Amino acid sequence: MNIRTTGVPALLAAVLALQACELVKSETPLSSSIAGPIAGVEITPPQPMQPASGAKIRTGGPPVTLVVQNASSNGVRPLSYRYEVARDAGFGDVVFMKNGVAPGGDGHTSLPLSNTLPSNTTYFWRSMAEDGANASSFSSARTFQVVDPPVLHAPEPLSPIDNFRVGSLSPTLRVSNAPRSGDVQAVRYDFEVSTSPSFGGTVASGTVDEENGSTEYRVDDGLNFNETYFWRARAREATVTGPWSNAAQFQTPVPTAPPGGGGGGGGGGGGAPINCSGAGSGVPSAAEGEALIACVKSQLQARGVNLSGSCGAFEITLRVAWLLRDRGARIELYDGTSCNGHSHDIILFMPSGVSVDMLVGAGGENGPAWQVHHELIPGAPHVFPWNPDGEP
Repeated sequence: MNIRTTGVPALLAAVLALQACELVKSETPLSSSIAGPIAGVEITPPQPMQPASGAKIRTGGPPVTLVVQNASSNGVRPLSYRYEVARDAGFGDVVFMKNGVAPGGDGHTSLPLSNTLPSNTTYFWRSMAEDGANASSFSSARTFQVVDPPVLHAPEPLSPIDNFRVGSLSPTLRVSNAPRSGDVQAVRYDFEVSTSPSFGGTVASGTVDEENGSTEYRVDDGLNFNETYFWRARAREATVTGPWSNAAQFQTPVPTAPPGGGGGGGGGGGGAPINCSGAGSGVPSAAEGEALIACVKSQLQARGVNLSGSCGAFEITLRVAWLLRDRGARIELYDGTSCNGHSHDIILFMPSGVSVDMLVGAGGENGPAWQVHHELIPGAPHVFPWNPDGEP
């Protein structure tokens, strides 16, 4: 029986040729004629370093630079790097690619992107190492965002404006938050108060963090009674400062004092500022009202003010009204013929249209009619007593 063996020599020849090829690759690994992987050579993937995943990179600044920690190889051929940038995690929409990037000498390899990437977009990037015959796998992908630089516009003064007379020497200034665009980070506001509309010199200034919708700054000191002041504000963040707002104008209160002499009037010294805590905002509680009255009465008595009679009661009530203005209230005094040229009716208008009526009845500080009445819903009043002497 004859067995055909013509295929065996051809197969042996192919195997021998392959072995010879690998022998040539092993003996001349740097030859430019070598194609395909070299057996036994392993290359680790590079490790992404910068930008950090999720980083925001502003347009108009230095170019985006992709940095990797260099790969390692057990082969002798030099490595180069390939970078890819895409708009999707699967790298189906590659917007930038570069091969043959030479490794850096400090263990890191950097690639500044030569083209400008459109802003307001998230990008994915990765890298791999190769030696011309062998290649690593791709590194893990990282993301970065290209964003527009921040722009801050001037805020708008909300209160006090139009030369409004405030209720205390520590008014609260409020602005609407500044319009903005681009990549704006945490915003703060600078406030300035001056006696000059040109702000040649300031009597008070401060910086506060932005609040929701509008931002407030309380003037702590530096203001005088019965004087006109100008104020302004501006927004800023870590890298950008916006323009100053238009100047707003307000007046400080006129100090009041009960008339001296008989008729139940108060004594001297009542016109000096009262130092009682007016902390809080909005419609006060009964407990807060009682605490304010007790503090005011104590300080006036310590100054020797005669608090008997209706004028003494009015003095206490008026001073409490001034303190409530620090909570955002607006005060109106109805003209009359009693103490200080006013009647005993003091109307406080709280924010959001809520009114607070402070009423002092006959009998002065010992009278039973001390009370504050506030309406949260028109026509549905809620009344609670404020009695400076603790009486029902």
